[in-house]
Amino acid sequence: MNVKQIVIEKIQDELKAGRIPWQSPYLKGQNGETKCNFVSGHSYKGTNELLLAFNPDTYYMSFKQIQEFGAWLKKGARQQMVVFWKINQYEDKETGEKKTVPILNYYKVYGISQVDFSAVEDKYNALLAKRTTENKYNSDIDTFISLTKAEIRHEKNNLAYYQPVYDYISIPEINTFKNSDTYYQVFFHELTHWTGHSSRIDRLHVGVQKMSEEYSKEELVAELGSCFLSAEFGLKPNYKNSAAYIKGWSDFIQSNQNAIFSASTEASKAVEYLKEVTR
Repeated sequence: MNVKQIVIEKIQDELKAGRIPWQSPYLKGQNGETKCNFVSGHSYKGTNELLLAFNPDTYYMSFKQIQEFGAWLKKGARQQMVVFWKINQYEDKETGEKKTVPILNYYKVYGISQVDFSAVEDKYNALLAKRTTENKYNSDIDTFISLTKAEIRHEKNNLAYYQPVYDYISIPEINTFKNSDTYYQVFFHELTHWTGHSSRIDRLHVGVQKMSEEYSKEELVAELGSCFLSAEFGLKPNYKNSAAYIKGWSDFIQSNQNAIFSASTEASKAVEYLKEVTR
């Protein structure tokens, strides 16, 4: 079974329905927390954030975890898909060299709203209190940006962009945007580009031609990074996208099977980098 194709088809279905997973109001949990496994606390990031984007639950459990917890599924409960990489090792028969191959796998989980915890209510409440404390992420956006120490310029051309050669972000003044949420979403897009500089994550290559595959991938990384950060800060998703805009992403993802996996991974790395440097 081609797990990558299953993921792509799921995201394609959302795009065909006119819904962009990385701009879902449920990209993060109900209170802006990162979605995670209720029992282990493992965070669902990258591609899994997109797969769970239209499910409002913050916490999830596998069927086995539900049984072991002493709870049971509610009637009509709907499962969700999450993916993980399993590292397989094998020995080359000719050279004897040990090699590793990452294999994409998936399993099914249920949001805790789909689970009946009435038989273990005290146990459920205790774990819920623990998870709520662990997964909240709050910060003032302006302070967050200033702590990155990125060079910010407000140039008079009213264009937002990241200049990789001179390593600065140009962003128009806030009053030139429709609202403050849009201002910060655009800011986060350029800040994600900024993380790719050679002195940071070293993701960007100077001189990449527009409309090339590498350019399109970096734009997808920045788009996802902006949406992940916006969700972290509880900003409302931007619904300005036209049908042509959605189709553009849909076509690119369909023609580049690895695009959504690698871009969401790189976007998550960018967000984690920004969190680290602002602590």
